[in-house]
Amino acid sequence: MFRNILVAVDGSPPADQALAQAIDLAQSEHARLTLITAVADLPATTVLSTQPIRTAVIRRIEDGHHDLVVMGSRSRGAVRATLLGSVSHYVLHHSPVPVLIAHPDQVPAQAGPIETAAAA
Repeated sequence: MFRNILVAVDGSPPADQALAQAIDLAQSEHARLTLITAVADLPATTVLSTQPIRTAVIRRIEDGHHDLVVMGSRSRGAVRATLLGSVSHYVLHHSPVPVLIAHPDQVPAQAGPIETAAAA
């Protein structure tokens, strides 16, 4: 039924829900998924990879000469993260540069604990 789906994302919970639904629909329909977002007055680069995200992030750190990685964490808990795997946990322990992990219960305007790790 659908072959080419466009999803607008802005990091908000409703946009995250829309993205999740679009992913499910694109998978079930074998459709192409396109994401659109805007970053005003800020240079930005988009990277799309077919590699597993863990591998893609580490490779991008190296290829892009990045000096900080910022990622979100779903805060699933230790047991679920161990069983399901955690991309943020993997990157935190394999990144050659510092990693800043933002937790979902943090509001950007608040000063709260932020998990970081420096390169070894």
